[in-house]
Amino acid sequence: MVPALLNWDMLTINMIKRESEQISKALHPIANGRAVLTLSPVFVINAKTPIYPDFTNGPFAYKYSYLMPPELAAEQNMIRRSDIEQFIQEKNPAAILTGHEKEVDEASIVDAARKFNYRNYPLPSGNILWLPP
Repeated sequence: MVPALLNWDMLTINMIKRESEQISKALHPIANGRAVLTLSPVFVINAKTPIYPDFTNGPFAYKYSYLMPPELAAEQNMIRRSDIEQFIQEKNPAAILTGHEKEVDEASIVDAARKFNYRNYPLPSGNILWLPP
């Protein structure tokens, strides 16, 4: 464990910085001020790219929104898994970032990215940046 602590590249803040730089580089030519859809906002925020306010709390509201009646979830700006395809169609995100949260939590987002022909751009961490067609 001590050797990992001494390895500057393995520190979480440096891993986030590298990931954010890759995201920024990939999005720079295409984002045009559009937001990124993600359950892992720290990477996108550090890339100085906007995220959707509905997802600023990370995976929590998305993960548990099914427990709320649809009307109440909408009132609270909580996107439900069953609404993600409509959300993507309406918002047309600059990209979709997945891979940092549990697969089961991101499955509907990944399925929607594939359905709408977003191209997967693997990042060094193993996360996937889905770029629009």
